[in-house]
Amino acid sequence: YAGCEFVGTRIVPVDHELYLQGDREKAIDDFSNALYITGPNWDKRATTLFARATTYGKLEQYEFAIQDLLACIDELPDDVDEKAKSIHNLAAFRQRRNQSNKEIARLTAIIKTPVVNIIQRHKSIFDRAILYASGGDWQDALSDYDHLIPRVQDLELKLMALTNRGATYVARGLFSNAYLDYTAVI
Repeated sequence: YAGCEFVGTRIVPVDHELYLQGDREKAIDDFSNALYITGPNWDKRATTLFARATTYGKLEQYEFAIQDLLACIDELPDDVDEKAKSIHNLAAFRQRRNQSNKEIARLTAIIKTPVVNIIQRHKSIFDRAILYASGGDWQDALSDYDHLIPRVQDLELKLMALTNRGATYVARGLFSNAYLDYTAVI
């Protein structure tokens, strides 16, 4: 099962140590492969969707977590305990997503304020890009990094922005772009 195995009705990663060390991106890939393999078996699909949603939540990618939990809830019968757990987690992830959205709105207001000094504006753009990326909004994150990098004078902030933009490129599969950013940091 592509990096996962079923123990009873639960799906667990085969390499437990790897996942305990935090290789959550690989966990997402493994759970996605397991979903493909399980086919129409609602029990295993729902368990896998729940596990992948939890992993997305740990990565603070709440939109993806919410999508998986909604699919999980749709597949589970009403009398299954996992349905209640999924509904509970769905509420928690929606709350966290809303907190991120409020912080993005706050940072956007700072960025748009004409009297804000340039250093604060640059730090706000950087912080907003991080929030976009953590929510899986790669395009807005890249847009913020693209705007920030040529303008920022603070070398430390520029290097962090290049590193984060490189990581965003990797998440989108744009490895040659990531290589250029990582090379610029070195």
